[in-house]
Formats: sequence, C-alpha cells, structure tokens
Amino acid sequence: MEQTRGEPQASSVSPQPSSSVLHLQPELLGEIAKGLSPIDLMMMSQTNQQLRVATMVIVPQESRQRAIRVQAIWNRLTEPQPGVDPSAVLMHPSVIQSLAPNLNCLTTVQQQRLVALVEGLADPQYRASTLWGLGKGVAGLAPELQPRLVALVEALAEPQYRASALLGLGKGVAGLAPELQPRLVALAEGLDHPEHRVLALWGLGAGVAGLEPALQQRLVRLAEGLAPCYRAWALGGFGAGVAGLAPALQQRLVLLAEGLDQPGHRA
Repeated sequence: MEQTRGEPQASSVSPQPSSSVLHLQPELLGEIAKGLSPIDLMMMSQTNQQLRVATMVIVPQESRQRAIRVQAIWNRLTEPQPGVDPSAVLMHPSVIQSLAPNLNCLTTVQQQRLVALVEGLADPQYRASTLWGLGKGVAGLAPELQPRLVALVEALAEPQYRASALLGLGKGVAGLAPELQPRLVALAEGLDHPEHRVLALWGLGAGVAGLEPALQQRLVRLAEGLAPCYRAWALGGFGAGVAGLAPALQQRLVLLAEGLDQPGHRA
C-alpha cells in the first residue's frame, strides 16, 4: 500500500538520543565526576575514546592514575605463583595497610574477595588486627560490604580485640552508612575496661565530626566517665575532630581538660 504524503516515516518517530554524557557541559561533567570513585573514573575512561578524552579534560589525573596503579598492584599480588597462596599475600599486614586507603580503587568484586578473606580468618587476634588495618579506608567499601565489617567487630568475643578493631575502624566511622555508626558507638559503650574504652575513643574520636549530634554526645559522655589518668588519653583521641562538635560539647571537653589533676595531662 502506498504511503500517503503526510504519514510519518518510521525513522522519523523512532526515539533519538537528544544528548549523552559526552554532550554535557564541562561544569556538569565535573560535578558528576566528583561523585565517582577512582575505580569508576578509570573504568569510565576505558569505555571508549571519547569518554577517555572527556575524563582526561574534566577529572584530575591523580585519581584515575591512582586507580590504575592500585589495579596493577592487585594483579601482581593475586597472580598465581608456585608455592604462594594469594589469599595469604592479601591478608599480610603490610598489604592490608597499603590497600586500606585505596579501597575505592578496587572493583566491587575485588572488595568482596577482600572482605570474604577477613571473614575467613579463624584467629580472632589476627582478624582484629586486620580490621584495624582496614579501618581508615572503610568509607571506600561498597555500601553492601560495610555491614559485614561491622558485624565482624561485633562478633569478636574478647573486649581487647573489639577495642583494637574499633581503634582502626572508628577512624572511618564518618564514612559508614548512618545506620552503622550507632553500632560502633554502642560497641565502645560496651567496653568495661578503661584502657579498652580509651582505644575505642582514639578511633571513633578521629571521625567524631562526621557523626550525628546524638552520637557525638554519647562519645563525650564516655570520655567524661573515665578516671583523669585515662581521660587525658581519651581527649587526645578527639584531636582535630573537636572543631566539628557542637559548641556545648566542645565546652564539656574543655572542662574535662581543665579538670585534669596532672599538669602534664593538659599539655
């Protein structure tokens, strides 16, 4: 049947992309890039030539290059070698401490492998030290993996191991999902020995500025409940995070410092 003149052609009504990421304004591309992890930026730049050029123009090269370096290191660490267990290599303390600040340079699959290896550690002391090493980079973990690390801390039966894990994991508390933060604070509150509480406060105090006011208050209350000799060490753990506290909480910490018996504790 002959098509009438006014009838639209199929090609004229099929959806056509009006824009793409390649046609976005540089300012908008830059804002999008800020929300991407280094590994996302690296993978985005490898999609095609145009995206690679776009990310090179908009995104600081340091982030993308860091992801490339970390991926190269991961590949070397996990490359099969005679007589070498890649899992043992990844769990080595020096490797853990090197990977921790670069967790956002690992793919989700690689992160899953790392968390599964930590979960498989039978020795609680070894597991606690590994959690301590990973702690400061916990914000770089995929959201679905963060609860698994918190659960590992909760499962540590010995208080000294929980305190050690909190010392490390607490430093990244501000980067955890909001529903996970109270669980770490509750773990600190559950430590009876003052030395263990001090360790936990040294960890959590470093990230106190990123917590909700109610959680900040609970940590300040923990410090207030310590004897002066322990209180001095606990106050040192808050460090620069004090500036992020509400003025009323800052004043309470100042009063704690002024109330210390030994002049050396106030230094």
